Amino acid sequence: MFAERSVLMSQDYSITIGTTGRGTWNSLDGGESWMLQRKWFFPPESPIVRALTLHPSEPHTVYAGGDRGVHRSTDNGRNWEMINTPGHLTNVWSIAICQDDPNTMFAGVSPTGLHRSRDEGHTWEKLSLPPLATACEVGDPRVTEMVIDPDDSRIIWAGIEVDGILRSVDQGDTWVRIPVPNEDIHSMVIGQGNPKRVFALTPRELYVTMDMGESWEATGTKRFTNGINGARYQRWLVQKPDDHRVMFMGTGSFNVGDCGNIFRSMDFGQSWEPVPLSKNTNSTVFGMHTNAADPNRVVACSVNGEVWASDDIGDTWHLIEQTFGELNCIAWQPNSEQIRAEHTPTGMQAGLGGNVIVPRS
Repeated sequence: MFAERSVLMSQDYSITIGTTGRGTWNSLDGGESWMLQRKWFFPPESPIVRALTLHPSEPHTVYAGGDRGVHRSTDNGRNWEMINTPGHLTNVWSIAICQDDPNTMFAGVSPTGLHRSRDEGHTWEKLSLPPLATACEVGDPRVTEMVIDPDDSRIIWAGIEVDGILRSVDQGDTWVRIPVPNEDIHSMVIGQGNPKRVFALTPRELYVTMDMGESWEATGTKRFTNGINGARYQRWLVQKPDDHRVMFMGTGSFNVGDCGNIFRSMDFGQSWEPVPLSKNTNSTVFGMHTNAADPNRVVACSVNGEVWASDDIGDTWHLIEQTFGELNCIAWQPNSEQIRAEHTPTGMQAGLGGNVIVPRS
């Protein structure tokens, strides 16, 4: 049904990927050449970046969540600065920014905690939460995803691996724990439509609620992924910015796994098909990102260092010929000054110094 793409994609955009222990890798030409950006992060010896989130109205500003807090880049990920006081915010796994008030930001950490900033991330307050688990099978529980309702920024969802979902309806002042059939939450998105849908992705199933979490329905992803190599474990979820019916799901053979795959849905997750990759990914797809600057472009990264990209809504894909170390997340931004980006809560980072350029061979 699909043809493998044989030509290079347009390079007029930037990619940033987050790593485990090396900061961020950054490309300003769509993956043709790369620079490692470890020196900007703390601790500089082995910085971990687990989350990347774009500013809602400044297309070249991106925030990275790391070991010691939140870093910011205003030049598409080429240079970074830590913006919070060191030590006041640690082990950041997710970042969300209010679209109607970018001064207001939220950070999810491990062990499970939620923090709020009212001054663009410079100072943070720890938020009061209901009783939560202090340990789980993966060690310390962590807030893997935070999403803010684009129509009402008072409504915020936080997904926890492994401890379910928290919801606030007063912009983080108070939180309630929402019952969900599986408490191992990997990713969440809010799908616009009538009714509005909130999706929660777990390792084996995608759940959806249309009544603010009062009830959840399993979409039955296993019907479409069962038997496909690299699709037993579900890790990440993104949607097309201008058409939320279109969604992409990153999968793998297990947590890290030795192979992975990407699936696409055209009907709010009710059915899925594998996208036409030239081969299985080399491990689980841990990060994906879309951006309203070009709603047809999708980028994805595997945990063992592959980067894939599509600029036609997933019909064809290109594997970046540079392989990196262990990756956590990915994001892309337009290089053009006049394009306005849209915030989509995803994680991405990578780096080694700001002085190493790696051209694609």
